[in-house]
Amino acid sequence: MALVLADLDGFKFVNDSMGHTEGDRLLSAVSARLAAVVRPGDLVARLGGDEFALVCADVDERGAVAIAERVLRALAPPVALAHRQVVPHASIGVAVHDPVPATPGTPSTEPRSAAATVYDVVLDEQVRRRLAIEQGLRAALTAGRLTLAYQPVVDLTTGRIHGIEALVRWFDDELGHVSPGEFVPVAEQSDLVCRLDAWVLRTATAQLVRWTTAGLTEPDRMGVNLSARNFAEPHLSERVAATLRETGCPPGRVLVEITESLLTDGLGPASVRELLDLGLEVAIDDFGVGFSSLGQLKRVPFSYLKIDRSFISGLLSDPIDGAIVRSTLALARELGKQSIAEGVETVEQLRELQRLGCGIVQGYLLGSPADAATMTRWLEHGLDVPIDQLLAARPPTP
Repeated sequence: MALVLADLDGFKFVNDSMGHTEGDRLLSAVSARLAAVVRPGDLVARLGGDEFALVCADVDERGAVAIAERVLRALAPPVALAHRQVVPHASIGVAVHDPVPATPGTPSTEPRSAAATVYDVVLDEQVRRRLAIEQGLRAALTAGRLTLAYQPVVDLTTGRIHGIEALVRWFDDELGHVSPGEFVPVAEQSDLVCRLDAWVLRTATAQLVRWTTAGLTEPDRMGVNLSARNFAEPHLSERVAATLRETGCPPGRVLVEITESLLTDGLGPASVRELLDLGLEVAIDDFGVGFSSLGQLKRVPFSYLKIDRSFISGLLSDPIDGAIVRSTLALARELGKQSIAEGVETVEQLRELQRLGCGIVQGYLLGSPADAATMTRWLEHGLDVPIDQLLAARPPTP
């Protein structure tokens, strides 16, 4: 028999900051998840407060640890409470009761002694990594240990910088350099992504204002990504407006990049229109990767379609990728919108995009993501030159 004890971490904070009604909703959600991971006949109990117990018969040490791991995975998704998402965390311990066989010759009715051993839950590597990233990212946001890299978006017709995209970077003392492709999905599955996006918006627009104050006429706009989770939160446009007032950045110089999934979300288009009413521009990022209907495009008055790098990489080698790029460019022209090709890495790709009439490009060939100091030096150098010279003058990879 195994006993699994789970003690919720941070539950007092939920009660104190959001009220006992929301605390009860969190407990109910946790209870349902615990009940879903055990077998029929196992017992799930709330011992009191934020402590839970699972009693599972006919389970050895390996099976008990597997149950504890299932509990941790079940608790990983966020729980929707009033005005925010909360990710339940738990400290878990396992005790296994192993009856000692009766001494031969003794009556079977004689009580048996029992040996109980307590085991540490050994998480599988994937769960361990995810938890470490979430905890580290939460600490990094609080302590201000994130940084931004800036990548230029270039207008091929003029050779000038059309804008800059702000890209978040994170180095952790224990985890090392953590890729955005790894920590951003973790942030999106927790309550961290809205804080992360708010930090990026504030930091990037403040930098844009500093460049302008220093007399640099480029870039005209700063691109920032907003996760779909932001659009489920109340008062998004008010929070964005307050941030721009704080940094002194005009809304018309901010390009918000959203994903296709927002087009099919009931709240997404309305929230996007509120941002547009503030004066911000909107780009649909990674276009073609999602599976939203093209008919949904008319629901959001966007300004740009960003062609995903996966199609640009196969532009010259894969007929399907080439067809998708050509079709997207034609669609944007018919809709009166602009296209941005991201992930341009070779001169051959650049020349083909020029031939196809794509006017705005982004990628390592034209400029690697660079820190603010490196990007400032490049902006001071000037990019109002023919495109061939522009490619030769791109800044070194930081």
